[in-house]
Amino acid sequence: MLVGREAELERIEALLDDARGGGGGALLVRGEPGIGKTALLLEARRRGAGMSVVGASGVESEAELPFAALGELASPLLAGLTGLPRPQAAAISSALAL
Repeated sequence: MLVGREAELERIEALLDDARGGGGGALLVRGEPGIGKTALLLEARRRGAGMSVVGASGVESEAELPFAALGELASPLLAGLTGLPRPQAAAISSALAL
């Protein structure tokens, strides 16, 4: 358990509950080094056990590459590309230079 992080954990749990119900959302975790960002993300992953999880890490050398993070996020999901409507599949394929 993360001590003193009840508000953040409640927000994470609310996002997970929404996702379990078919909804979506996003959460930005930012702050100075050493304040527990990684611990919060690991707890979110633990609480979301059984759910599909994708992630990306920022790399300074890729800062100038358009859609680098999208490519990292999407790569495990590309098998489902054919199930998307044609315009969305084309947009993703174009953005990732597939």
